[in-house]
Amino acid sequence: MRNTRFIQFIFLALAVAIFVLIGRFLPQLAQQRTTAQLTSRETLAGVPPAYALADGLLGGFRGFLISSLWMRAQEKKQKGQYYEMVDIYRIITTLEPNYPASWANMAWDLSYNVAAEFEEDPNERLFWVFRGIHMLRDQAIRNNPRAPRLYYELSWIFYNKSTNSVDPAFPLYRRYLATQVSRVLLGPGHREELQMIIDANNKYASEKVFLDQPPVKAFEQELKKYDFSLLRDAIRITALKPKELDELLSNKTNLDILNEAKLIAMYKGLRDNFNMDPQVMLALNERFGDIDWRLPQAHSLYWAWLGQKFKLIEDPNYTNLRYERIVYFSLIQLAHKGTGIITKDGFVIAPPNPEMLDKTIDYIDDLIQRQGQKGVATGVKAGFENFLRVTVFNYYFEDDKINAERMRLRLIKFSNEPNKWGKNLSQFMQEQLPDFIDGMMPDRAMMLLVSFCNRAYWYLANGRLDKYNEQMKWFDGNYIKLYKEWLSRFQGTFNWKQQIGMPTADELRIRLAANIFSGNTYFDKKQQETFKAGLKKVLPKIYEAAQAALDAQNQNLIRKEPVSANEVVKDAKESKEENKK
Repeated sequence: MRNTRFIQFIFLALAVAIFVLIGRFLPQLAQQRTTAQLTSRETLAGVPPAYALADGLLGGFRGFLISSLWMRAQEKKQKGQYYEMVDIYRIITTLEPNYPASWANMAWDLSYNVAAEFEEDPNERLFWVFRGIHMLRDQAIRNNPRAPRLYYELSWIFYNKSTNSVDPAFPLYRRYLATQVSRVLLGPGHREELQMIIDANNKYASEKVFLDQPPVKAFEQELKKYDFSLLRDAIRITALKPKELDELLSNKTNLDILNEAKLIAMYKGLRDNFNMDPQVMLALNERFGDIDWRLPQAHSLYWAWLGQKFKLIEDPNYTNLRYERIVYFSLIQLAHKGTGIITKDGFVIAPPNPEMLDKTIDYIDDLIQRQGQKGVATGVKAGFENFLRVTVFNYYFEDDKINAERMRLRLIKFSNEPNKWGKNLSQFMQEQLPDFIDGMMPDRAMMLLVSFCNRAYWYLANGRLDKYNEQMKWFDGNYIKLYKEWLSRFQGTFNWKQQIGMPTADELRIRLAANIFSGNTYFDKKQQETFKAGLKKVLPKIYEAAQAALDAQNQNLIRKEPVSANEVVKDAKESKEENKK
């Protein structure tokens, strides 16, 4: 009995000694956690009391609580209870906000696994993809601003989900992002615009300083009479120009104040709504050329660029291409599809950005030289070769044969295979175009078809019937090939009709001809008359329809349902017969 009490006393004494030692080291450990940004939140706001209490009582055993929550979240997912799963995820991230792996896994789960469950509902798919984006961008990175993995995961979702057909709903994602950014940036966000936004923000120490100016106060009071607030509504007022404010905005002082408020609101919107720094955006614009920030590849570039920066701070000897690969992927996308054209119905067309082509080539060339010495640039070389090949097509389709030939020669020099890329530009086009078309996406293909048709019309307007027939032959052949390619690629997916819901070949001819008739092109009056006479002779039906379309300016010539393959073939055959006549 005495031995038992003695042993208990010994264990009690050891326990007290251990707690005393722990107490001495706790301040140092806490300081180290703060320095390494591993500290938890100051409060557990929003966490149910039972979990908050358990977190406080369990101490070192809180990992068991987190594990049980993960299991419960997966159970909810298996049952299709996704909103309940998100609630549990929120509790987990509140309990451990500084653990990047948790955020990354949750965001991936939402943007990929949950989104994939909604094959027949593109809007639900959109919701869950961007739920994952918001989790990383608006919560995870704000809590862990120096965690490179979070930047990588976010950049990959933007790139993988919104810039190509890996997900059949990608046009919807791209349209949604463009719409959201357009509510903050009224333009693409080029250098001049971003510089003005930064200057306006730097002019005042705070928003309050700006609003406390007497003229601004007076203008704000006038706006309140119409239920407007200056900073909140400056962008909307500028874009919509409400008629009730016409008299108020006729005053130059008020107009200048509105413009300055708009720029400050843009800065705030970029920081609050997108967690993006206009200074970094401007630096990227200056480094690579004007970037259209309404496009997803601009956002994948932004986050990958920052992720790479923080990874090198974390590990200066890091050589893996994990981050840099998304940087050059995004640059290639921006060079080839980097000029955003947003139609009235929200459709995004992205033709090439010529300013970025040479800068992207220089960047990747430098990357290969840097990383080639480390033996990790093999995949980059293959991608660079294909990029140069596509660049030749881009210049050719823009009727810039000088730069197309310059890129072909650079391709030959890089690949060291002169026989592979044709003896001249014409041979290159004949040999390479079929493979190029096979992987083309609808928006880029439409630009290609428009290019062929417009070039044919240009030759017709200049009396070159031989060249007209040559270009129209390209147009007809590639239209049929592209339609069949898209049919095989997208048929069966939930929005395949929207993917290939393009105008028929003749509808496209009519629309472009009507545009020339209206005088909204670079054709002079003499060329317009020659074109009209020539078109009336070679394609009389197209001529009559284009004239009728011009008379009814609001007529919509784009078919809402896709044409059948038989219609496409028939349409092309009729066109060829008319050309022969």
